[in-house]
Amino acid sequence: MDVSIITWDENYYDSCYEDYLQIMKNNEIVYYGYCYELISYNEEARYKFVFEFNYGDIKNKCDTGIVKFENNFLMVPFREKIHQYDYKYLPLKFTEQQLLRLISKEEISLINKISYSDILLQWLGLSNFKGYFDTFEEYKKQLFYDIYFVDIDKLDDNIENFFKEVSKLRNRGIVKILKNDFEIVTAYLNTGKIWEAFLKKDDKIYLNTELDVSIDVTDIVEKYYKKY
Repeated sequence: MDVSIITWDENYYDSCYEDYLQIMKNNEIVYYGYCYELISYNEEARYKFVFEFNYGDIKNKCDTGIVKFENNFLMVPFREKIHQYDYKYLPLKFTEQQLLRLISKEEISLINKISYSDILLQWLGLSNFKGYFDTFEEYKKQLFYDIYFVDIDKLDDNIENFFKEVSKLRNRGIVKILKNDFEIVTAYLNTGKIWEAFLKKDDKIYLNTELDVSIDVTDIVEKYYKKY
């Protein structure tokens, strides 16, 4: 995952700080605009720092949280925004050196560690499911209802309940993974979308976050195997 940060000054103001910022993942713009408009701070919130990514469209701000996992910092889609039709999320990983270009060392120390609920949001965000929903729960319900096939041979036809159970995980252990070591397991939606929802290695199944972090859901998958 190649993330680049570029800052520059167009000399509109007499300042020692650079005015503009561009963040890219591979060749896709994640943020383009004024430096000071990217990040907001809320001491009382789960995500102390909110990144307002615009993906190149300055009129569309997509609030994204940030958490710490080991020595890196991972982005998490906002639970309160993920159901909105124009919301966009890309999985991003920052090193501390990259993050120091955006906030201070002291501010970095305030970032919370990743939790299982953050991983579930990262997982859901990768579905890129779109529709007009009023709440996060409506969004999840319709997403799971819309899945008609998962590329796991032994899985039975009770797909909707399987996904519901996965989404209700609590207090699961968080594991570090390397995606390239795994086979991608795809879910197919009636809308025509394809969601690379899981990762498989031998008999183990994990949530796919496209980051180096996941949750083992093998036991839940096995509950929904076909009974012969």
